[in-house]
Amino acid sequence: AAVIVTDWDEFRSIASAEVREAMRRPLIVDGRNLLDPETTRGAGFDYEGIGRASSPLAALPETPEVDAELAE
Repeated sequence: AAVIVTDWDEFRSIASAEVREAMRRPLIVDGRNLLDPETTRGAGFDYEGIGRASSPLAALPETPEVDAELAE
């Protein structure tokens, strides 16, 4: 995995096949939202951008207990 904590241009090209092959798990955690999520995923990486939605809300598990508590 790689964690990006800078917005330096040198790191914009980190999502390469060479880097992916060197990783046990091709995961990039982008703390600066430096990379384009779709391009990075298309290059074969799992991508998490801090402050960005990582998946549609529909994919979240249902929480009936929390829903009931909020309805009170």
